[in-house]
Amino acid sequence: MPQSALSISYRFGDTASPSMAVGFEWDHGALTGTARGAETTLTIDRLSLGLEGRLPLVTRLVAFGRVAPGLLRDHASILDASAPGGAYGGAASGNLQQTTWVAAGDISGGLAYRFTEFHGGAQGAPVFGFWLTAEGGYGYAATHDLVLSPHVETQPGRTDEPLRLGQLAFRGAFLRIRLALSF
Repeated sequence: MPQSALSISYRFGDTASPSMAVGFEWDHGALTGTARGAETTLTIDRLSLGLEGRLPLVTRLVAFGRVAPGLLRDHASILDASAPGGAYGGAASGNLQQTTWVAAGDISGGLAYRFTEFHGGAQGAPVFGFWLTAEGGYGYAATHDLVLSPHVETQPGRTDEPLRLGQLAFRGAFLRIRLALSF
């Protein structure tokens, strides 16, 4: 699933020696499609705290390893014309949905290359640096049951059964390519 990411981190130490960093990251991804002619959507948000070790290899090139525990929120929905509407509404709502929060985590490693920098100050230390990073690893999120329901009041005399779609698990290998700014 393609995702966008926004992260911020703080590095302890200087760029010329091994260092540690801590940061926060928010990843967001969404997919739409059809299932038996019905419109479906799946939206994922992952919030994580990253703990990272960095090792300078040569000037401008850094190797890093990261552990990132966090939470994953997924929202799944299907627009089904036969789904019930609200009590006394007289029309089908068509929207079956579920939102779930589960524990998640990543473990990864990669390389970061500082391709340009702007210097300033009396010592000429870099003030801004632009980085290209490549990172690979494994992401894990707890498995949960995917049960879509209409989330509306039930009309008297009517039974609305949820749509049970089995289990959902977000886990597997990943590759991230990023542009980063340091200051």
